[in-house]
Amino acid sequence: MIKNKRFSFEIRIVAGILLAVLIVAATGILSYHSLRDIVKGISEDSRPDLKLVLLKDILSDLSDAESSVKSYSISNDNQYLPSFYLAPASIEKKIDRLYGLSSNENQTLVIDSISVLVEDKFSILQNLVWVKSGDRLEESLNKVTKKIKETDKQVRKKAKEENIEEAENEAVTGYKPLRKIFSRKDKQEIQEEDVSEEKAINTEQIEFPIKEIEKEIEKIKVSEAKQTQVSRALELELTLKDKIVMDKIRALVFGMEVEENELFKVKSANAEIKARNAYVLIGSFCILVSILLLIVGYFIVSFFIKNNAYEKALEKAKTEAENLADAKAGFLANMSHEIRTPLNAIAGFTEQLLGSALKKEQQEQLEIVRKSTNHLMVIINDILDFSKLGSGKMELEQVGFSVDGIFNDVVSIMNLEANKKQLKLNYQNESKLPEVLIGDPVRLKQIMLNIVNNAIKFTENGSVKIHASSSLMGDKEFLLKISVSDTGIGIPIGKLDTVFNEFEQAENSTTRKYGGTGLGLAITKKLVENQNGRIYIQSEESVGTTITIELLYLLGFSDMLVTEEKLMANPALLKGKKILIVDDAPYNLKLLESIFAKHNIDCYQAGNGQEALRMVKSNNYDLILMDMLMPVMNGLDATKAIRKLGAEKANIPIIALTAAATMEDEAQFKKSGINDFLLKPFKEQELFIKMLKNLNLGSGCFPSQDTEPESSNVGLRKAKETGEKQIDIKFEKKAGQQQVENPYFDLRELRTQANGDIQFVNEMLSLFIKNTSEGINIIKAGIEDNSMETIRQEAHKIISPCKHIESKSLVSIC
Repeated sequence: MIKNKRFSFEIRIVAGILLAVLIVAATGILSYHSLRDIVKGISEDSRPDLKLVLLKDILSDLSDAESSVKSYSISNDNQYLPSFYLAPASIEKKIDRLYGLSSNENQTLVIDSISVLVEDKFSILQNLVWVKSGDRLEESLNKVTKKIKETDKQVRKKAKEENIEEAENEAVTGYKPLRKIFSRKDKQEIQEEDVSEEKAINTEQIEFPIKEIEKEIEKIKVSEAKQTQVSRALELELTLKDKIVMDKIRALVFGMEVEENELFKVKSANAEIKARNAYVLIGSFCILVSILLLIVGYFIVSFFIKNNAYEKALEKAKTEAENLADAKAGFLANMSHEIRTPLNAIAGFTEQLLGSALKKEQQEQLEIVRKSTNHLMVIINDILDFSKLGSGKMELEQVGFSVDGIFNDVVSIMNLEANKKQLKLNYQNESKLPEVLIGDPVRLKQIMLNIVNNAIKFTENGSVKIHASSSLMGDKEFLLKISVSDTGIGIPIGKLDTVFNEFEQAENSTTRKYGGTGLGLAITKKLVENQNGRIYIQSEESVGTTITIELLYLLGFSDMLVTEEKLMANPALLKGKKILIVDDAPYNLKLLESIFAKHNIDCYQAGNGQEALRMVKSNNYDLILMDMLMPVMNGLDATKAIRKLGAEKANIPIIALTAAATMEDEAQFKKSGINDFLLKPFKEQELFIKMLKNLNLGSGCFPSQDTEPESSNVGLRKAKETGEKQIDIKFEKKAGQQQVENPYFDLRELRTQANGDIQFVNEMLSLFIKNTSEGINIIKAGIEDNSMETIRQEAHKIISPCKHIESKSLVSIC
């Protein structure tokens, strides 16, 4: 529901934002166009009107042309004419531009009229130029000048002819040459005489043409007077026409100026209207956007308020879930051994009783107890494993292990179940497997046990086959491929995708018929995926199922298979030592008391940490065996209190007896002053070795003659130290009986500790049954009262005796 509301809210927010964006975009576009028009209008208005400028330029050009003509008329100087002749082309260009700028037909007609009048104007001015250029005075003067030149030529020609004739006469008479030879006159005098003679000749000769010239001049005066009168009349006429034309041009230009001014006023009014509309539009836009932003802001603030509330609720729920998860994890951590241990004891004793002589009714009742116990153990095991995987607290090891050893262990363990159903359990490898691989052998064995157990459970007749092969991937990695095939009931095709889901089986009736929680394959899948592996299934209903696993491991070497050297202890060195046992479980106290009594070791008992502290203060002890979880005062607090006593008592070696010791626990042990720890259940030799080492009596420990290769158990030391045990089967053979395989408990260590005292074994078993039954009842009451502390303490009491009878088939799954 919250998700739907949030989705609906997000849709509204997105819709509001889109609407705001659309409105902003539309308003922005409209505002842009309006402002662009206003700016354009202002820009145009800020410039002088081009049409008016052109009209004024035309008037100016006309005035310049007119001035040039007048200047020419006055001075008769041709230098004024070029500007006049260039003016028409310039004015024509400006008139063409006016045509391009005309905004209506009326203006076009006005420009047409101006163009015609301009042509008339230049025609008149041209005529004025022609009038001035047609002045007859210069022409008449030119005629007179020409006449004078002709007369001069005639006179000179005639004089020359006369001189030639005279020279010829002198040559005949010889007078002149002789005169020149013998004459003493210089050259200058001769030249002066020649000039005088020429002047005399010219004067005589030009007397006749002068009269003709005077007549010609008189004619010119009369003609020029007439021509001047005509020119002045024409000039006056042209000037009047020019004035009329110019007035018309000015009138047209003035009309256009008036029209342009009116248009400017209209444009200004339109610009003002557009500006006003733009102001209104922008104001409306701002108001609308503000409203939309307020609405969107309201929704966003509401969202953040709700989101904060949701986050707080989620944080609270998360905290509660984490607390619950931590509580569950703590509960499971403390109860993992404790819950299964009494069930293990019940199942084991039930098996023992079923093997004895019983009445038929008792046999049937015990059979019901056995089946119920087995069913409950399977459920608890699956739930605990799945809880570990779900919390991510299952760590993977990287140690060397024997692949064949793993498969042989699995076959040995599961043969019992297969034999019960008369099924054949076969293991074969296609090619030689590597001797050693590096990975997590515990998880590989758990995967195989889950799959093989599943195959046996759903197979009524036929066989279960395990096939393994490997292939080299690169230089150092091997792909291990494992297939487990059965001839069981199979799985419908439609259910293949769901078999790996939690709490699901192929059919609902499967749980009722075969039992289980539906977690087996889910756990297996998670284990495979945690190792970056792959698992897939093939099945045909009523034919069988094949599950294939692919896991990648590093290649190992034979020297990685560690052979652990066993030590033996000499308990005789502990005689005379005073040992204080601190434990609230009667079973543990009874067991340790019996072990020490057998070797004549003095021991004293305390039921909790407070009692132990009081005894240490008033007595001297050589070593303390301290349980960790006890009422009144636990082992850690008791150890801290002891370390605060006097120097001699503060240095007493203390060994912690605990069901599980993680790295965090070890750190706490050292911090509180604990010297060493021993995991429950422990063997007698392990106990003595720890005691001798902490009493500085290490010489009492010596190597055993036997060494036990760890095989598939290599690298499991860490699992053991964290309280995790591999699944294993112990075999017990009684005198006169065939070997009996019992997957639930092993009493050999208890018998070893009893040193052949059967009565001691019976007492310990009776005490186990009594204490376990009481513990279960207290746990039930704690569950009803929801008292986790009570459950934890009682469960801790139960775990130790269960471990002492070595119920590893249950303990290993913790």
